[in-house]
Amino acid sequence: MAKIITVHRSKTLKLTNALLLELSKKEDFEQLENFERLIDQMDVHIRQHGAQPVGPLIQKTSMKVDENGEPQMVITFVRQADTFIHHVDPPYKMESVIKVADCLYTRFTGEEDDMQFAYNKLQLVGYEEEIPLSSETYTVFVDNDEENGTLTADIFVPKSV
Repeated sequence: MAKIITVHRSKTLKLTNALLLELSKKEDFEQLENFERLIDQMDVHIRQHGAQPVGPLIQKTSMKVDENGEPQMVITFVRQADTFIHHVDPPYKMESVIKVADCLYTRFTGEEDDMQFAYNKLQLVGYEEEIPLSSETYTVFVDNDEENGTLTADIFVPKSV
């Protein structure tokens, strides 16, 4: 069966009542060994503040330059809640609305190891069509079918301004 990754050229990602957990330091990335626990803790934090988590997990990856001028990867996990939480505890932050407009977008369904092809396709379309792209990528994990070993993810890459 042919595998086709279709790219849409102008999609908007809008997240509301978003609880954010940013990982940017080496010791932060060590927490990824307990990924499930990390996300469960975010959900518990939302519930402890009288709200309920809604929708799938969103992962934002980006690059920034550290104080030594070295590139540094930043991973931010986002969980939406049904209401805004006014006082969140560190290391969390809360945003009422995150709107990322004018993105290249694709929906990927397949084995997790093959998801790199969707990211590469978005970068290739940007290159071929001379569309400057941001270093940010937003991945919305729509579904995980463990029985068949596939996942479905919506991937957004904002265009650079």
